[in-house]
Amino acid sequence: MDRLTELLYARADSDPDGAALGERGRSLTYRQLLVDVVDRAAKLTALGYPPATPVAVSVTRDIDSVLTILAVLEAGYAYVPVDAQWPSARREFVLADVGAAAFIDPATGQVTELPRCARTGLDPSTAYVLYTSGSTGRPKGVAVSHAGVLSLLQSATPLFRFKASDVWTVFHSLCFDFSVWELWAPLFTGARAVMVGGREARSPARLCDLVRSERVCVLNLVPSLFHRFMDACAAREWPQLPLRTVVLGGEAIDRQQCLRWIRHQPHVPLVNMYGITEATVHTTFKRLTEDDLSGPSAHTPIGRPLDTLDVRLVDEAGAAVAPGRVGEIAISGAGVAVGYVNNPEENRRRFVELDVDGTRARYFRTGDLARSEGLELFYVGRADAQLKVNGHRIEAGEIEAALRAHRAVRDCAVLGTAGPNGTARLAALIVTDGREVTPAELRTHLLDHVPTYMIPSVITFVDALPLGENGKLDRTACGHLLDGPG
Repeated sequence: MDRLTELLYARADSDPDGAALGERGRSLTYRQLLVDVVDRAAKLTALGYPPATPVAVSVTRDIDSVLTILAVLEAGYAYVPVDAQWPSARREFVLADVGAAAFIDPATGQVTELPRCARTGLDPSTAYVLYTSGSTGRPKGVAVSHAGVLSLLQSATPLFRFKASDVWTVFHSLCFDFSVWELWAPLFTGARAVMVGGREARSPARLCDLVRSERVCVLNLVPSLFHRFMDACAAREWPQLPLRTVVLGGEAIDRQQCLRWIRHQPHVPLVNMYGITEATVHTTFKRLTEDDLSGPSAHTPIGRPLDTLDVRLVDEAGAAVAPGRVGEIAISGAGVAVGYVNNPEENRRRFVELDVDGTRARYFRTGDLARSEGLELFYVGRADAQLKVNGHRIEAGEIEAALRAHRAVRDCAVLGTAGPNGTARLAALIVTDGREVTPAELRTHLLDHVPTYMIPSVITFVDALPLGENGKLDRTACGHLLDGPG
């Protein structure tokens, strides 16, 4: 099997009447799913683009968005998800940067062919391009192959006890890499995937209702959202849920919150999977136990690498660190992405060749720090200023660049900080040029440049940003300035 959509043919052949994809008021069998995808793909194939041509899809939380993505793949192209709620500036940047040949609106079925421009050809095995936050103020497009996703499915799903009778949720945005796992793992195992609508995504109580009404067996959440889901369960006195597995990923776990789940829902295993977009969603697997979470370590247990990946902890020069020492996570194997689109400098910096046992191998340097205890890995933190908020990987520089574009902002700094309930949030320090500006005005300005999850919830005005002895921004001192309300 070389291409993802071959899974659809296999499932439609082996279980044509099995439930495949659903949302409130609508459900498709595997046969119906394949027929719809093939029909949509025929119209796209008629456009005559070369293999792996990037085609952008305006995505929302619905079945039609999924069907359109699958049709793009069936037509032989690479899909580029564009959130329908993104500001126009971000959407236009992504379309131009990836060189999208067409833009599809699944709600209407309209296909808009875009003006021909100088396009960097994608590797013909490329399945999709996801855009992550960029440290230079520009988002980065990560090109991931069919082989990378298939490798993830083949190596990760056997670690669970998944069944064809399972029901999954597709909770996360189709622009977020966690959704790749949420969509393709049930298709791979013959299960049913349920789209989580906006109302349920915004309300943990409604999500709890959906889990019960749809008999959801597999729930995937970033830890910050998982905490709020637990609060909803606690408010209902911990009802009996149909869940058989909860998978966490996207950010560091909170040990006490995970212990809370294990003590109230001991029959539902909690699995932590460290991963990154550039290594196709998941890299490690760890089934969390009370012993794992009650130990003295302050670091997040992330377990062992999937068997198709090699993980090394390296120093700045790329040499392996001694056992037990902290090093940067470097990943090699089938899941490593093709690379960044139109970003040769970042490709040279992050996708590197390392000497392993006398041979050279291609690794992705993640910028994440970890240490090892025997065969187990523990996540320590970031080696740079990249932030993780609600599972989203965010470069502070992208938000800072957008803030500096405001006429009244002379300088700024964006940091991650803890909210009143311990959840991660974004905060900004602003130095103005003397003109009056309010936090509300700055947030409105940012809406034209970045997605809503990148809007700081705290904005504090200061006379100057604190600098260290080397003249660089002192982010620790910046944190001390955020004690007051924003």
